[in-house]
Amino acid sequence: MTYAAFDLWLSAEGEDNRAELERVKRILPMILEECCTVKQMEYITLYFIEKMTMKEIASLCGVTKSSVCRGINRGLDRAYPYLKFCSPLFIKAPQKKERLRTGRRLRK
Repeated sequence: MTYAAFDLWLSAEGEDNRAELERVKRILPMILEECCTVKQMEYITLYFIEKMTMKEIASLCGVTKSSVCRGINRGLDRAYPYLKFCSPLFIKAPQKKERLRTGRRLRK
């Protein structure tokens, strides 16, 4: 799943899927808790919910920016099967990795 697809899902405003978005937002913490490590869950929350940059997260947590990037990537990879099972919004979400805001391409 791409960061863009996940970010688009979090910020979607369409009336036709608003109820589904609200339902998935309610279960997202449970999904992250079930399949991600504590650090991955923290990085994902800070990056997507709090809208912090990877550099800010790295500074806050005392790790490198690449550690934050890897943590987010691995957490999303682990969470995707759960999200796909829980919501039709993720059934057609792209699996291919895209460029991050840092401009670097992730490897699978």
